Amino acid sequence: MPSRRLTSGGEASRAGSARAKPRERLRSAHARANIGQPFDHLQERLTMTAPLSPAGPLSGVRVLDLSRMIAAPFAAMSLGELGADVVKVERAGAGDDTRFFGPFDESGESPYFWAYNRNKAGIALDLSSDEGRQVVRRLALEWADVVIENFKGGTLERWGLGLDDLRAEKPSLVTASVRGYPLGDDRPGYDFILQAGAGLMSITGEPDGDPVRVGLPVVDLFAGHYLTSGILAALLERARSGRGQHVSVSLYEAQVSMLAHAGLHYLALGHQTPRVGNGNSSAGPYDVYPTKTDPVAVCCGSQHQFTGFCRELGREDLLEDPRFGSNSARVAHKSDLDAIVVAEFAALPAEAVLAKLEAAGVPSGPVRTLPEVFDDEPATQPMKHVLPTDGGGQQPAIGLPWVFSDTPVGPRSAAPRLGQQSEEILALLTDGAV
Repeated sequence: MPSRRLTSGGEASRAGSARAKPRERLRSAHARANIGQPFDHLQERLTMTAPLSPAGPLSGVRVLDLSRMIAAPFAAMSLGELGADVVKVERAGAGDDTRFFGPFDESGESPYFWAYNRNKAGIALDLSSDEGRQVVRRLALEWADVVIENFKGGTLERWGLGLDDLRAEKPSLVTASVRGYPLGDDRPGYDFILQAGAGLMSITGEPDGDPVRVGLPVVDLFAGHYLTSGILAALLERARSGRGQHVSVSLYEAQVSMLAHAGLHYLALGHQTPRVGNGNSSAGPYDVYPTKTDPVAVCCGSQHQFTGFCRELGREDLLEDPRFGSNSARVAHKSDLDAIVVAEFAALPAEAVLAKLEAAGVPSGPVRTLPEVFDDEPATQPMKHVLPTDGGGQQPAIGLPWVFSDTPVGPRSAAPRLGQQSEEILALLTDGAV
């Protein structure tokens, strides 16, 4: 269904504090608006949004999501999963870029977009117009607790929506940004380029092969997680001090932080972690090994586990072999050890190998496909959700892994169509209906 070009115009609210000013007149088809109390618990008032019962841990927190693509939208979606009300602003007539990432369902909608944008009410605005910018400004100053964005530096300032200015007018506001690179470097950030340029590809791939990207946008996802935790910390500080602040995460710094012990191996020892494929540069046997039927993943990380491994396979002789007497020795002689493991596994089906490894206390598991993970694995079933859409359809969702004992969390509403709740939100702005 095509989106309407929805805008609202007029003079900006000049709220000097967290309290909304009296009603103002907006020059548009929507004459009067006041979005203080009538906008509380917004999502419960909009169609196709299920409130959590009892309320989620972030119930009452209001998030204005001005972002697109992956990292920042993922953070906003995560806050919604925890119970926050989230309004996503998209460009009228275009929308988030991920709406155009295939493959698509039979109605032309993108599951890629769904993955990062459930739990949100959607409004489409023309932010090149004064009217559209005034709607955003009022939502930020009179409704939102948190504003999330990932525009190129200076864009919001040119629109009169600079985050510093918004916080100056509303000191309780928490603002949050995702950038490609640290402050002062306005280059756009792309997950693939950051995996290459911030070290991850250099340690990923086969020893004699090329650097390889991880199969999912892990830089974006980590940055989204970091932004979520930063926002939560800022809200906690606001509960103490009454003041908001700005939280910024760059994709580059998120990627560098992910280097973890590999990064410290270089900083402390000058050691570049080599590419080892599915292996491990610190322990063994540790790899994906073929069996008579299907491959299995084996993670033998200690001498105790290696002892059990050898005994269960009837190869106690390996315990006396100096090539395999310690983790470092086994890593140094990985090819020799791998050849022995492959030979031992070759006559056994995967199920038998896994049974032996379980008996030995060695971490191991099958290499599952997505159909096997989502259709056959019992542990996955509680994470699978089906969310109703406004057209009577359904949208699948994969829940986030939080489990709270007292305040439930989970997917609450399907990702919106472009501008799906524009009329409802603008109506609430107009007449203050509850």
